[in-house]
Amino acid sequence: SPGAEPAAEVPLAAVFDPGSGPVVWVVGADGKLQARPVTVSGYAAGAARVTSGLAEDDRVVILGAHKLKAGESVRAIAAEG
Repeated sequence: SPGAEPAAEVPLAAVFDPGSGPVVWVVGADGKLQARPVTVSGYAAGAARVTSGLAEDDRVVILGAHKLKAGESVRAIAAEG
């Protein structure tokens, strides 16, 4: 809506706080993971509203965030629907 802060909604399982603030795992072009610090402005209905830290074309890991490590190689699977 006009004047609204740009935001992305991600599943709650995508947000992880290792003790230094919320991050999401982003899959780089090389298939390796990088932890991206994000700003979460709110939570609702199983989703987190991320208002900074993500770009429109970022590929975000939506499950298992607590089990991942920076630099790991992953194989991305397109979301259905």
